[in-house]
Amino acid sequence: MKEIWRWILWVLVIAGLVGLVFQIIEPVSNVIFLKLHGNTVIRDKATAKDVQFAIHNFISEYNDFPNLAGKPLEADIELEVAGELLDCLLGDKVAGNSREITFLNINTARQGRAGVLETAEKRILVDQWGQAFRVRLDGDHDGNVTNPDTQNADKDIRQSGSEWLRTQVAVYSLGRDGEPFTEDDITSWRG
Repeated sequence: MKEIWRWILWVLVIAGLVGLVFQIIEPVSNVIFLKLHGNTVIRDKATAKDVQFAIHNFISEYNDFPNLAGKPLEADIELEVAGELLDCLLGDKVAGNSREITFLNINTARQGRAGVLETAEKRILVDQWGQAFRVRLDGDHDGNVTNPDTQNADKDIRQSGSEWLRTQVAVYSLGRDGEPFTEDDITSWRG
């Protein structure tokens, strides 16, 4: 009987040590990720904020959303930062930006990453991993947009956010995994 209890004690000690190792490894892996990808994340976060400010400035100037001039919205909308929306922000003469004001200065993407990517059909603002930035606009003009974090696969992120963001504009990228609603999404609203 003593032998069984000794084995049970050893199993519990080993299980405790394994749990302790995982408690230590997770923060260390986060630090390593930030060392390897920190500048990338910071740049994309800055780009998301730049786009958000550019759209706010556009709204202040024209009293309308970029690329939606003359097309009133009745509900919030989500779209890529691309095409006519991006053209408006970059100062091109398109519907809605008749004075050709530049609201956003972004470099051209290099190797399909981190900047404005020119395709045959349109220009697209892409993050460090080549994924298009996305924007949610307050189409119903209630001062809120739905919070994408409520759909996040990460339980802590999902539970920490409210259903609504108090802003007219929310910008995000899918992050390094390229999947929506995961912990590595880079957002204009999270710290």
